[in-house]
Amino acid sequence: MNRRKTTRRGMKTLPIEVARVGFLSLFEKGPRQSGYAADISETGVRVLLKQPLTRWEEVFVILSRGTEPTIRAKGRVAWCVPASREKKVFSVGIELKKLGGSVRAAIASMIEQQQLDEGLRKYQARRGGPSAN
Repeated sequence: MNRRKTTRRGMKTLPIEVARVGFLSLFEKGPRQSGYAADISETGVRVLLKQPLTRWEEVFVILSRGTEPTIRAKGRVAWCVPASREKKVFSVGIELKKLGGSVRAAIASMIEQQQLDEGLRKYQARRGGPSAN
């Protein structure tokens, strides 16, 4: 049964950073972890990271894509499981919290542009490269 409120879109190549929220603070605590958004929606994101996060932990999610403005959202870790047998990569589900309309729209725009770029790369690969006609 799918309990998601919004549709998730596969990303694969969207860089993302995650930072822990300090105790009783709105500021980052400790270093950021860089990874990739495996899939994303306007209410949550599944991130692939090299270190695990603790369930219910408050985090900041920082999305940036080329020249587009950086999106920074607060979230909560819903789950974290090893994504490989060697436990070198972890799949982390993060519920995004209290997003305003402009942040939701920016995420939707980023998702759409990322999908267009991935579609173009696939098309160019089938045609023999970006300069093939």
